[in-house]
Amino acid sequence: MQLLQVTSRQITFSWTAPSSGNSPITGYIVVYNQSRKAKDEPLESVRVPASDTKVTITGLNPGNTYAFKVHAENALGRSGPSQDLTITTEEEAPANSPQDVRVIPLSSSMVKVTWKAPSPSSLGYLLGYYVGYRDLSTNEPYVYKTVDISKQERLNEALISNLRRNTKYAITVQGYNSKGAGPASKEVIVQTLQHDPPRSPVLKVINTSEFSVELQWSISEVSPITGTKTLSLNYFSFVQYLISCK
Repeated sequence: MQLLQVTSRQITFSWTAPSSGNSPITGYIVVYNQSRKAKDEPLESVRVPASDTKVTITGLNPGNTYAFKVHAENALGRSGPSQDLTITTEEEAPANSPQDVRVIPLSSSMVKVTWKAPSPSSLGYLLGYYVGYRDLSTNEPYVYKTVDISKQERLNEALISNLRRNTKYAITVQGYNSKGAGPASKEVIVQTLQHDPPRSPVLKVINTSEFSVELQWSISEVSPITGTKTLSLNYFSFVQYLISCK
């Protein structure tokens, strides 16, 4: 069998007429199914007149692999199958957008975006996502970050950094494959934090005794630190604290 044409939803191939066995061939039967389906699932079939040795199979799904066989028929019955012809249809760009897009501000300059994969559309295999973001206080267009599925340790997640403090952004996500990008998700609005969470203090042991230890730590922060009360600390402010172990 010889492949003549393949698109995303149809395939055309031909074959050489076999020996008739001294009884004229009355027709051909082309049987096929998706190669990843269970073997016990019924095969699709198409009848082809004896005058043709070519067929176009339509109604296929993009980005799927199919196995084809051809049987010849005459007055005495049906021949055995030909060798398999395995063909993968071309892909189409994703038809559906990612679902359940959520955005969490992590700091004054970074947000975390998570989403769920688009609902299956049988149009091909996703290669990754484009995560778009734009500053709502300007007229600038979307900036896109590419998330390559093959290189991601955490699927369906992206960190967007270098954002402006205390600023609202619109976020969208769209999947892509070898044929292009699919539709974008609905915009999600998020605002970066005005202040950053405090960093971990740098702790030093200054002095120890039998019943006590004197600790010193430095805090490198310009943002307010909140607890039982709020302290505004400049860079490298030092605090000493005596802990009694008695």
